[in-house]
Amino acid sequence: MRIKRIEARRFGALIDTGLTGLGNGLNVVFGPNEAGKSTYTALVRHMLYGFTDKRRAERHYEPADGLRSGLLEFDLDGETWTLERSDGKGGGIAVAVGPNGPANADEFLARVCGGVSDEVYRAVFGFGLSELSQLDSLKSIHSHLHATVAGLSANPRDAYLGLEKEASAFYKPGGSAQPVPKMIRELADKRREIRAERAEAQGSQADRERLRELEDKVSLAGEELAGSRAHLAAIESAIAGVAQLQQERVELERKEIPELQRKLDSLLAAADAVVVDDEALARLDELNELVAHLDMFEGARTQLAASVERLDELESASLEAVERVGDGWDAVSVAAVPTAGQVEDAAEQCAQEYRRALDAHEQAEKGARLAHDREADARVVATTAVASIGVQYEPGVSAVVAQRIEAVDRLLAAAGPSSRGGVLPLVLSLLLSLAGAGLSSWAVWKRDWPIAIVGGVVLLVALVLAVVVVRRRHPSDVSAYLDILGLVDIPSASNGLDIKQTLYAVRDALADHDDVSSAAVDVERVVSDAAAQLKSTETRCQETLTALGLGLAAGDPLTVPSLVRRVREAQGIAREMDRTSAQVTKSHAQCKAFSHRAVQTGVDIVNEEGFSEVSALVRLAAERSRSAAKQSLSREDARREVGIAEKELARRTEHLEGIGLRIAETISGVNIPDVITLADLEAASEGSAREVERLQETHDALRDERSRLGERLAAVADDDTLARLSLEESALVERIRAASEQYATRAVAARLISTTLRRYERDRQPAVVARAASLFEQITQGRYGEVLSPLGEFELTVRGNDAPARGQDQLSTATAEQLYLTLRLAYLESLSGPESALPVLMDVVLVNFDEQRRIETARIITEFAQARQIILFTCQESTLEAFSKADPGHTSLSLDRC
Repeated sequence: MRIKRIEARRFGALIDTGLTGLGNGLNVVFGPNEAGKSTYTALVRHMLYGFTDKRRAERHYEPADGLRSGLLEFDLDGETWTLERSDGKGGGIAVAVGPNGPANADEFLARVCGGVSDEVYRAVFGFGLSELSQLDSLKSIHSHLHATVAGLSANPRDAYLGLEKEASAFYKPGGSAQPVPKMIRELADKRREIRAERAEAQGSQADRERLRELEDKVSLAGEELAGSRAHLAAIESAIAGVAQLQQERVELERKEIPELQRKLDSLLAAADAVVVDDEALARLDELNELVAHLDMFEGARTQLAASVERLDELESASLEAVERVGDGWDAVSVAAVPTAGQVEDAAEQCAQEYRRALDAHEQAEKGARLAHDREADARVVATTAVASIGVQYEPGVSAVVAQRIEAVDRLLAAAGPSSRGGVLPLVLSLLLSLAGAGLSSWAVWKRDWPIAIVGGVVLLVALVLAVVVVRRRHPSDVSAYLDILGLVDIPSASNGLDIKQTLYAVRDALADHDDVSSAAVDVERVVSDAAAQLKSTETRCQETLTALGLGLAAGDPLTVPSLVRRVREAQGIAREMDRTSAQVTKSHAQCKAFSHRAVQTGVDIVNEEGFSEVSALVRLAAERSRSAAKQSLSREDARREVGIAEKELARRTEHLEGIGLRIAETISGVNIPDVITLADLEAASEGSAREVERLQETHDALRDERSRLGERLAAVADDDTLARLSLEESALVERIRAASEQYATRAVAARLISTTLRRYERDRQPAVVARAASLFEQITQGRYGEVLSPLGEFELTVRGNDAPARGQDQLSTATAEQLYLTLRLAYLESLSGPESALPVLMDVVLVNFDEQRRIETARIITEFAQARQIILFTCQESTLEAFSKADPGHTSLSLDRC
């Protein structure tokens, strides 16, 4: 039985929500505080036992609005049942619906609960941390366990306490309010009154003497009558016993012994009819062992076929892999190449170094080509520029250009105005200088940088003008400069400036050509260095790869890594071929050994190499041996039944012989001379009956005379005070005797039970307590290995090898909770009736446990969940992890806050 779904329609803070997907065994529901874990636990109990009303001192889980209602879905023996309950009188209105429609809710609840009361359910099947710490919830269960183990229908501790209470109600040492002390005081008072009355009575002494004599005779006659009656009863009992024995003897002689003899003859014939193949039976163990190893043989045979097929595939794949390695390679050269990690790393490193050197060389050559192109372009520009001034491009042309620039400067200076005409330019130069300086200073002060730049340009122009004026005021040898320039007349200022600009352009073109030529030379040097580095790298890589056995591929280091991978693939196929070949050899040897062993065992195998018929022949031989074993067992059973029948026949025969002795012993047991037969015993019975009648008449006559004499004495007495007091005294004595007997009976019984309890507590403990001790020892890692509990009491003591004996009140909160949890689990394990299938709900019961004890407890609860459904609520991730480790396949659910 399991709960498939819990639906809370209106219950406490839970409104239209539920738990679905609950599985068999362990279910762990994880949720934070206020997620409804305790409410779900209470809901299941209220659904089974009814909603509580305000008369019970517990939480009622009434919703904020509306009435309480919920639904449980069960799986009972493969059938789906639902139980709905809504608020109403008597715990609410329950409706049960099964696979065939609505059913009687009370009968369904009786079937589900299996006789478990609400108190027991709250203590064992649906409890949380608060119920775990309430010891009173286990007391009645604990007492029931002790009584059950002791073989009693009631708790002996309760019986002991009840007997003590009942005994003290009759008499208590030193007490005065109990019935016995009261009656003793009343008897003393009564006897004082009797003595006073007797002192007053003086007459009728003879009658009193006669009355006492009659009392003795009546007593003696009564004893004789009782003896005769007892003797008559013994005779009648002997008669009945003898008659029964004779009837039993007739039954044995005429029916039972003949039937046993016929049965024995039939069993002997059946045993002789069983034929056993002893030769096949002798090989049974060896053939059973062969059958037990058939799976291994079939696996080896299957493995052999698969390995042979795989070996053929690998041989073809190996040839293709060697061909993919490249020309010049064969299987031997491929196998000779080491393919350890350092070989592949070295090949990869060589390829990278060679690639870097090759890239550097190609980059250098590309740079050289660009430099040569720029140098050619610059040479064309320089040649064109030199030709524009009528000079050929040749070494030393830069000096000619510089000389011409100087000549132009000299001519421009010599071509200036006379000294009279040069004063105005000087004044203008001075004014421009003042204006430029003033403008720059103002602009700097105002932080107007464009104007400051304009002022700086004006100042520069003024300085240049002043230099020109000064030079013109001091002319040099003009003819020499005209010859250098190839001019006849001094050029005007504008023409001079044009010539100068042209010369400046030629000078710049020559300078650019010189710079580009130097750069081209540098690039050629870089190309040479890169080529040398490439050659060095190639040589070093070839040496490294040759040393690693890769000389065939050393000519092109770039292809070596891919070649190594192809070699490694080919070597992997070769290694798999070796393993497959070894597997073929191994599987063939296993199949051969099994087949040979089967032949030695006696299995008729014609072809030991094919292995195809071995399994069927072994199974056929084993089946024959098992058939022989069955025939052997049948023969043994028949012989065993023959032995049993023979023993029964002998026992019955012996019993028949003993009946005569028992008849004689029964007759002699009545102690009557000359009585040796049943007829003699019946005659003695008739005589004893007549004697009883005679003694009865005598006893009745004496009693009548005693009665008449008593009446006469009473009539002649002044009053009946003494008789009344005597009767009251007798009544008091009888009452004291009866009360004393009851007190003694209860006191002795209580003492015997107390002694038995102490001996039981010392020598035995209930199996449930012992199982709880075992679980408690496992949770505490051996710290506490023993749990003791006085019979009928709920006072627990734990004891361990390294820990002193401690009562339950001396344990820590967590350790005490662990002890009470083990008692519940042990009780669950002891159940065997319908209640054993009832699901168990636990609400945050592991919250106080430390890491190690939580893990051990999770493992124990997981084991218990194999036999019943357990729904455990928790708010701790550590508890969730502990159950995940203990049972990775458990059902895990989660809740959110309400």
